[in-house]
Amino acid sequence: MMIKHLFKLIWNRKRHNLLMTLEIFISFIVLFIVLVTVIFLVSNYMKPLGFNYENVWIINIDWQNTEKTEIIETLYQMEHALNSFTEVTSSALSNALLFTPMAMSIDDYEYKGHKVNSHSLWGDDRFAEVLEIPIIEGRWFDRSDDTSLKEPVVINRKLEKELFQGENGVGKIILEDDEEKIVVGIINDLRNSGELTRSKNILLNRINLNQPVDKINFVKENFGKRLLIKTVPGTDAQFEERLLRQLSSVAKNFRLKSLRMEEARTSANKQSMIFPIILAIVCGFLLTNVSLGLFGVIWYNTNKRRAEIGLRRALGSSAKGIYSQILGEALVLATFGILLGSLLVIQIPILNVISFIEKPVYYIAFFLSIIFIYIITSICALYPSKIAAGIQPAMALHEE
Repeated sequence: MMIKHLFKLIWNRKRHNLLMTLEIFISFIVLFIVLVTVIFLVSNYMKPLGFNYENVWIINIDWQNTEKTEIIETLYQMEHALNSFTEVTSSALSNALLFTPMAMSIDDYEYKGHKVNSHSLWGDDRFAEVLEIPIIEGRWFDRSDDTSLKEPVVINRKLEKELFQGENGVGKIILEDDEEKIVVGIINDLRNSGELTRSKNILLNRINLNQPVDKINFVKENFGKRLLIKTVPGTDAQFEERLLRQLSSVAKNFRLKSLRMEEARTSANKQSMIFPIILAIVCGFLLTNVSLGLFGVIWYNTNKRRAEIGLRRALGSSAKGIYSQILGEALVLATFGILLGSLLVIQIPILNVISFIEKPVYYIAFFLSIIFIYIITSICALYPSKIAAGIQPAMALHEE
């Protein structure tokens, strides 16, 4: 009965409380967006990355205007040069955009008339070995693919589910712009953009330098070409200097730049955190302003109602009852703002506005937003409620 009375009381003062209700409404929406972002990032971080970045070096290659045949010959010489380093266990060619959150290469793939887009990556026969990518079905690229009439590809489980719709993908033929490709292996996941990024469809193409020069896509352009080098644990920074000196002596026409994959990971995580941090700062300022405003409104209304509170106390109302009423009114006011915000935010998972965010993320953020708003409101109402509960009937009526 008391709750019904509080709702009726706040509703009758809806014009007086309109501004505060709108501020809580806006705060609830912004807080919901922040929590969705944070929970989404945390859930991504908890997932397996799909490859091992430890003890891996990236050599970015820019061969500028070098002839294709010379590029291939130089790449073989670089591979031979790496064999002289005891620190190197394996190496692989790649143009996969590893730990690069904003970069992407998307193509459409078709199976039995059903088209799905996917991020396309490229790696040679040792790519999976260098990054320790587990193959869950089928196999990785090998020399047996040299005689294949169709280009071999490896896809992740997510793409297999979407493209083949429940069928096993190994051995299936897919189309990319009318070019037939055969799926030789399945991997679980490969979140190449970084630990804080989402899972996505991945298709890996084979880099094969043994093909005729005009068919080797890897040497068509020089952007994003990389040599991945797996080293033994404990390799120090002096290795980088010796490595670049040796490779530069072989690839005299190439521009080479080295980077530890651990450093690329750190940089990618920083990039992924820029937007959430900005959003959190904006939300923090907004919640602070709303909290101060709510505290001021409750304080002002409490002082304005001293005579009413004194009369209630004189008629037998307890200090606890006064305390509960002031706190209850604040929570009911917050409830109106939350209800308005809920009508809007609940549409996002229902309409699937952002398809790559799972629905549980929205629901967790929704309930946490409600809890946070109620906690903030309670904190703002605690002191005014305490002051109101301590008002003496005789003093309040005397002042009136």
